[in-house]
Amino acid sequence: MKYFLAFLIGFAMNFGIGQLTPKYQIATSFPTTEEKPFAILMCGYNTEKYLEKALQSILEQEYTNYRLIYIDDASKDNSFELVKATLKNHKKIESLLIQNPVNVGAMANLKRGFDLCNDHEIIVHLDSDDLLSHPYVLKKLNEIYANPDVWLTYGSYLDIPTYAPGKFARPISKQALKKGKIRKLPWFASHLRTYYAGLAKKIREEDLMIEGKFLPSTSDLATMYPMIEMAGTHAFFVPECLHQYLVNNPTSDCYIRQNTQSALAQEIRNKPSYAPLTTL
Repeated sequence: MKYFLAFLIGFAMNFGIGQLTPKYQIATSFPTTEEKPFAILMCGYNTEKYLEKALQSILEQEYTNYRLIYIDDASKDNSFELVKATLKNHKKIESLLIQNPVNVGAMANLKRGFDLCNDHEIIVHLDSDDLLSHPYVLKKLNEIYANPDVWLTYGSYLDIPTYAPGKFARPISKQALKKGKIRKLPWFASHLRTYYAGLAKKIREEDLMIEGKFLPSTSDLATMYPMIEMAGTHAFFVPECLHQYLVNNPTSDCYIRQNTQSALAQEIRNKPSYAPLTTL
């Protein structure tokens, strides 16, 4: 039922936004000749309650050329053991499991994940309490990345448990992408976020830090703003809902670090823009 709802909502959004293609970079399917390599990057802390479903959404993908990088940030529950046990019984995909001895935060883990990927791999960033919407997400992304102009995608998601379309899912205009003036716009570069690892590695480490330490929050803005600026019109919006976002996780930053999140978001917005790249 959840996949059927996701399909219906995704189809409706696709139909509506598709009318805007002259003004926006909308991702569409291209003929495929290969399965591009995907690395699903999942960083988690104390999400044992949600991990089983998240892992299932990964393991059921109708795709072969992908792997999972899971970084556990010194969880106090059984998150890491659950992931180990689940993957031990499923040999379908290659996996790299890391357990931090101390908690370092999402931004440090995400940066480590970037460095563990090969430049030509396409990173699919999935939080450990969220889900891929259906078993054909990677297949769909492969059809999108068959277009050599695509370096990065952001897109549409459903809020769980309501299955309402996410309010932060909107395309950025081609004009804004060309000018690189996106930090002053409302935040739309949301789930599902995917990008070539080689692009992610071009983010300056100091832009992911404050006062000599990795940002304690707001890693999505800190990474996506530079990557979209560097990608320019190689950044594409995916209207189909490929991601399910758990709204009511009480450990989310929007609940426990709201003031910090707002202050850091403003600081990130005030940073200088990155110059667009001519080649990746």
